[in-house]
Amino acid sequence: MEKLKRSTDGRSLSHKLGLAQQAETKAVSLANDVRILVDWVHDDILSLSGPNLSERRQLYDFVVEELSKRKSLCPHRIGSVCLMLKNHRDNLLAFAGVLDDKFAKIAARFNAPVFLVHAVCELQGRDRNDAVYWQRRGMLQTKLKDKFKPVETAVRQAMSSTPRASSIVENLN
Repeated sequence: MEKLKRSTDGRSLSHKLGLAQQAETKAVSLANDVRILVDWVHDDILSLSGPNLSERRQLYDFVVEELSKRKSLCPHRIGSVCLMLKNHRDNLLAFAGVLDDKFAKIAARFNAPVFLVHAVCELQGRDRNDAVYWQRRGMLQTKLKDKFKPVETAVRQAMSSTPRASSIVENLN
């Protein structure tokens, strides 16, 4: 082994191994970053139980910007994804505008603040086994009082009758 390390072939292989390990570290880091951004898009931006359209646009633009910063690390893949995301933002987020309109009508019908109606929407996406769900639900029940149940029912109906972003994406293809 020692003889191989001192030989030209050994140094060449050792150098190649070092370069491969560096490339692996960069690839794993990039994959982790992209996974976080994809999860954010899936769980927060394109989820029916996400924030209002304005906040979704800000989050979406942030994700596209972060992906663009990594374009040089994998230009043949990330570049085309960034371009598609930039070109189709409004189409991908169209459902959020529909939800905003429905929530404004619900707020008017029950004489409740729109931000509380949105909070009821966001509550629907939380895990019922999580203490945060029950804390937020309790806070919303306190603020909305006897309006909570009918607002929650109306929000659920609005969400179930709104096409998910994935349906809109399929229509783009």
